[in-house]
Amino acid sequence: MLSKFFFALALAGVLGSSPAAHAASWPTQSVRLVVPYAPGGIADTIARGVAERMGESLHQTVIVENRPGANGIIAASFVSRTPADGYTLLFASDSINVLNPLLHKNLSYTFKDSFTTIGEVGASPFALVVNAALPVKNVKQFVEYAKERPGKLNYASTGIGGAYHLAGELFADQNGLKLTHIPYKGGSEFVSSLITGETHAVFGALQTFGPQIAAGKLRALAIASDSRLANFPEVPTFAEAGFPNYAAQARFGLIAPHGVSPEIVKKLATALNHALSDPGFRAPFEQQGMAVRTSTSPEAYREATESDAKQWSALIHKLKITLD
Repeated sequence: MLSKFFFALALAGVLGSSPAAHAASWPTQSVRLVVPYAPGGIADTIARGVAERMGESLHQTVIVENRPGANGIIAASFVSRTPADGYTLLFASDSINVLNPLLHKNLSYTFKDSFTTIGEVGASPFALVVNAALPVKNVKQFVEYAKERPGKLNYASTGIGGAYHLAGELFADQNGLKLTHIPYKGGSEFVSSLITGETHAVFGALQTFGPQIAAGKLRALAIASDSRLANFPEVPTFAEAGFPNYAAQARFGLIAPHGVSPEIVKKLATALNHALSDPGFRAPFEQQGMAVRTSTSPEAYREATESDAKQWSALIHKLKITLD
């Protein structure tokens, strides 16, 4: 009789510690959101807003931990090695999910095998911005001007293999242009180069250049978004400008180590959607030119990232760009 009693207790213990039981009671502690950028930037600010609102939904604190460096590789490598229990997440970008795996042969992680998607937060569509002294008023004039001067027109970026570099290469490839790429080490340097006229153009996030555009030092020719931005209503989309096939943006979202249970992923996605549904969270970022999602899903984010990977993989292999 006693043996049956102790057997029942043991069985209850086993069942109580099963993955299903763990998922049902999850979370029982705080969640960590690793951000691959230094504190204070727009990505860090977005991540902190997401963390605060996800915490409300999960009834646990979501702690932001900054691990900048190596274009996100340090943070991604760290998160990929943490337990797949849902307590460590990564605020990821296309650089982490797409570009780094394509540009580095010996990377310690891959998007497909190392991570589970939670959902997309939003994207920052890229714009073609030029020095105001450049004698072009629209994208067609820019293309004509560049074709008449092969190799003489240049564009700035934050470094070889970065999103801004590849965005410029994509536009040049689609339009048969020979543009000279000028890489810089940091954001302030390449913005200054564009203002002084050291460089002619940049393909990047429009909000980076807002004050200089307003001051008349720079000119935005087009934005790679579905519609015009509310705070830059005078800037046409690339489709309106006659270049509907050009698409370049920085996509952001949440991912977790591969192997997190579907039940926990669902809870995390629900908490993320709680954050995204808040107009007060979205408004300040939308005013800066970001396209913030109002809802998301793990499947939609993975599909969007895989689509990005196809586009950039074709270009990177064609141009034989590598960082190894």
